[in-house]
Amino acid sequence: MSLYNKKGIYPLLWLRRIRHSRGFGVQSPTAYSFIRYVINEHYPYYAYSELAEQFPSTGWCERKLFRLYLRIANHVQAAVMVDLCGRNDCLRAYVKAGCHSTEVVYAMPDNGTAGIVRMRITDGFPTQFSNVIDKVDAQSIVIIEDIHRNREARKMWRNVVADKRTGRTFDLYYCGIVTFDLSKYKQHYKVNF
Repeated sequence: MSLYNKKGIYPLLWLRRIRHSRGFGVQSPTAYSFIRYVINEHYPYYAYSELAEQFPSTGWCERKLFRLYLRIANHVQAAVMVDLCGRNDCLRAYVKAGCHSTEVVYAMPDNGTAGIVRMRITDGFPTQFSNVIDKVDAQSIVIIEDIHRNREARKMWRNVVADKRTGRTFDLYYCGIVTFDLSKYKQHYKVNF
């Protein structure tokens, strides 16, 4: 079992990242708004209780991430979300609750762009990420899971952060969020999620 699934480690991670809570120290109004009202929104959304009843066996960390994906879908209002982590009906329900018109697909589209992409750091990640970058635009968001799984994953995440094709990045420990709006100043934020 990885550290992500152990609830006992969560308080230690939270305390270690307490200075990065709720947008403290973030100077950019758009980054602050994204952190405060999308990533760390604490008010219950309309669908949380219904989705919890529909998927009662979802673990606490997975539920926390799926609620984040609901808020991101609501924020972005993307036509297409690409889930490269494999078919997951629970994720699909959460994303659809965030934006009813978002179509969840499991491969990069041949034409057009992907509004939201969910992927995981695996052996073929660098090539996969390069392919994803070719299919995103300035409004797209890429969510990368397992960025702190091991030393190699942390190295790959640092490469994503340093990549000149990426814009603002957010390290939530359980996942990383990458934006591609290059008109905004490139900045990396650690967020106590």
